[in-house]
Amino acid sequence: MSWEHIQASKGRMQEDFVKEIAALQYLSKFINGTMNNPRNVSQQIMANQSEVFIVMPYCANGDILVQVSESTLLNPYQGTPCLTEAAAKYWFRQMLTGLRTLQNARLGWHETFNIEANCVWKSALYVTGVATHQPFDGHAVDIYSTGTVLLFMLTGLRLTGPITQDRMFDSMEPSQYGLSVDAMDLLRKMFRLNPVDRLTLDEILTHRFLQT
Repeated sequence: MSWEHIQASKGRMQEDFVKEIAALQYLSKFINGTMNNPRNVSQQIMANQSEVFIVMPYCANGDILVQVSESTLLNPYQGTPCLTEAAAKYWFRQMLTGLRTLQNARLGWHETFNIEANCVWKSALYVTGVATHQPFDGHAVDIYSTGTVLLFMLTGLRLTGPITQDRMFDSMEPSQYGLSVDAMDLLRKMFRLNPVDRLTLDEILTHRFLQT
């Protein structure tokens, strides 16, 4: 990426690339200095006078979007490709391990986890505090964002906007979306409108959905 592009994007995009590069450098040093965790992809960042280069390991099997889109299992609600709960748990646990590392490094993500570079998809993740530029709990926003990925893996459905009422999920029947009762319970508690009411990372890890 060129420095010219980075400078031109300042103030016009939600991301601040300079801050993100600095966070990547910090996280890489934190991981390399404290642990050897394959769930967190460390990177090398190099720069010259005109370009910034971020070098990351090649993931031969693609990202979660590829895993879901190539699945032969279809969600009964809209016929969208989705993963089995066993497969979703496998990937979700890895995501939570990565999120734990971010929390230990005192970093927040509140991002899309690279599901798709799409403004509509991204808008679903920027819940009240972030979208209105008000103070917010970064860890609680990360829980919400992680929930959108879990929902996508289990159903193939993508939120098209932020959840504005708890009853949006409370009124959903698990069987309608091909979900178990435990999966729906976890999603409901991760999507609570009030950040204080959302599950913490520790509570998610001990939830029944991940214990079976």
